[in-house]
Amino acid sequence: MKSRPDAPESHRAVIEDILYENITMYKPQQWPIWIGPAQQSENKNDCSLLWPNPLASCPVPSNFEWNNITLRDITIYDGEMSPGVVIGNLSRPMKNIVFDNVRAIPPSHKPWGDNFYACYAAEGTATGGTTPVPPCFNGGPQCLADGHCKDAMSTPCCSGRQHATGNCLPYAKCGCIPEGTCADYASDCCSGKCHHTALCGIGITCRCD
Repeated sequence: MKSRPDAPESHRAVIEDILYENITMYKPQQWPIWIGPAQQSENKNDCSLLWPNPLASCPVPSNFEWNNITLRDITIYDGEMSPGVVIGNLSRPMKNIVFDNVRAIPPSHKPWGDNFYACYAAEGTATGGTTPVPPCFNGGPQCLADGHCKDAMSTPCCSGRQHATGNCLPYAKCGCIPEGTCADYASDCCSGKCHHTALCGIGITCRCD
């Protein structure tokens, strides 16, 4: 299930009361389960086909409401990719997403590692022997707190701010850089302003105002 990326923000759409059940997949090459933004390449607002490459974006439309989506008795055998993607918009998270006996046998770690799913901004419940459980279900985290490095899951920062740092390469760190600290870009500073100084070295590095 995918939301259309180019709908005007003034428009509203509702995707609700959907049931998928009694489905078995053998050796799917892509993500077996995808609930979220359209992944294509038709316009600038698409989730990039290169995502989750850290240089590729995956914007999630905020004008869609997702309610009462149930997957029941779904079995995935020998998937090449991790079981799936369940991503909403933090300003309008998905509601009542239920995985009932959704199993990946065995679950692939590619590319989400031990999380198995890219999962955020979705209020979900895993039941009936679902394995693995999407990390943002059952009260799991919906975003990353400041100070945490972003990762291949592209989980958003709770504050909506992030900055470049060598400690988190190739990804960014959530939060902004306080006054008096060196930054790569003015946009990384909490104030949005900085000045060049020898204390921060020569080049694009500057000191936050």
